[in-house]
Amino acid sequence: MNRTVTLLSQHQLSSLVATGVDYCVMIACVSLFGLSPVVGTVLGALCGAVTSFTLGRRWVFDARNGNLRGQALRYAAVSALSLCGNVGGEWLLVRVGLHYVLARVIASTVVGIGWNFPMHRHFVFRPDDHKSAKPVADAG
Repeated sequence: MNRTVTLLSQHQLSSLVATGVDYCVMIACVSLFGLSPVVGTVLGALCGAVTSFTLGRRWVFDARNGNLRGQALRYAAVSALSLCGNVGGEWLLVRVGLHYVLARVIASTVVGIGWNFPMHRHFVFRPDDHKSAKPVADAG
């Protein structure tokens, strides 16, 4: 239980850092470089995703020995479904009368803890993946 709480805390902290990167890049693209908000949002989201993946791989789950390509593909799949959960939650909560910002905070927290964390822990950065990626000594 203690390990799960530690991992969840690290995961949530890394999510906050990634969100900060996302928003800072978006704002810089629009305010400093004159790009459209849509382009800024795309670039910010990409930078945030790279930050989240890197922190998850290196710091939260210590999965550096795992197959990078496999982890990246699994991360992309989990992120795509996470987007659907966030959009669906936002739609539902706004529909029942919540302010869109509060709805976003609630939806992203539920999706982050209920979907992203367990999927990152047990699927994207699964322990058996980085155990099997270690070199095997020759028996000869």
